[in-house]
Amino acid sequence: MKYLFIVLYLVSSHAFSINLKLIGACSDKPIYELDIQLKGFISLGEFTVRTFEQNSIPYIGNEIALNSILNFPTGLDALEVIDNHTMRAHGACYMVDGVIPEIFPANLVLGLENQSITWFIGYSTFIDGAWIGQCDFTSNIAPEQFCSNKNNL
Repeated sequence: MKYLFIVLYLVSSHAFSINLKLIGACSDKPIYELDIQLKGFISLGEFTVRTFEQNSIPYIGNEIALNSILNFPTGLDALEVIDNHTMRAHGACYMVDGVIPEIFPANLVLGLENQSITWFIGYSTFIDGAWIGQCDFTSNIAPEQFCSNKNNL
């Protein structure tokens, strides 16, 4: 029992660094990039909400999931209709150390090591009744409806 307490104490007092980037819909260049030192364990959801609030970064959502980052449209305004058979749904996605996890941010625990977190606008494509792909970078296609001079998210 003493051993478990010592291990938990050492791990919880361990400092680690998070590199946080936010990428919009129109360029792969980060709009925000922050290096944040943390101690102990925290969920990605809690870390994200806390960091966005402390840095006045606009978002809609909570620790479980984000509907929007960087004032990106939501709902029907986030849909891009290509033709009668194809559309893209755009929204907030995240990557940890270059990998897109298949879990909600509230269920991903940070604090075991230094990590790189990237929140970005991503999309999934709907073609003839089937969803193709998930969280592809919107900045790779820079749709005009989001990236015209007046929008440029």
